[in-house]
Amino acid sequence: MTRACEVCNVVFERWHLKPAHIRRGGGRFCSRSCANKARPPHTVPLSERFWSKVDKSGDCWIWKGSMQRSGYGHIHVSEKPKRFASAHRVAWELCGRVIPPGMVLDHLCRTPACVNPDHLEPVTQRENALRGVAPNVLTFRKRMETGICANGHPASRWNRVRRYCRSCLNDAQRQRKQN
Repeated sequence: MTRACEVCNVVFERWHLKPAHIRRGGGRFCSRSCANKARPPHTVPLSERFWSKVDKSGDCWIWKGSMQRSGYGHIHVSEKPKRFASAHRVAWELCGRVIPPGMVLDHLCRTPACVNPDHLEPVTQRENALRGVAPNVLTFRKRMETGICANGHPASRWNRVRRYCRSCLNDAQRQRKQN
C-alpha cells in the first residue's frame, strides 16, 4: 500500500498495514520524527497540569505525577528543547517565589514528594547536605558538636581538611613516611 506522509508529503509504502489499522489513523506518516512533528504541543497550561497532579489532602502536598528514582517528582515543562523540572521547584515558582542564584530548595518536612511551598526553604547546597541524615553527615555533626575528633584532637573549623581532622591526617602521613 502506497501513501503520502501528512507532514513532508514523501510517498512511502507500508506493506504491513491492514485496512482496519488505516481506518484508525495508522500509517499516516513516513517516520516517527514526522509523527512527532504532527503531535500538537501541550495545550493545557503548566499550572493547570501541575496542580492536577498534587494531593493537598494532608499537611504535605504529595506529588502524584511522574517520579524520579530518588522519590522527587518531576514534570515536563518545555517541548523544544525537551526539558523536565523538579516538581518542588515548579511549585515554588508557581507560587510567585524566586529561587536565589546558587541556592537549592530544602524540604523541611524531609518528604521528597512534598510540593508544599511552606515546607521548602532556599539554602546553599552545603547547608542542604549537612541537614541530611546520611551516616557521614551524622558523624560530622557529632564531631562538630562535641568539638573533638575521633582521636581526641580539637575539631575546630581551622583544624579540618574537608571533613577530616588536620592533625589526624598529619599523623597518618608521618606514619606512612616512617614505614
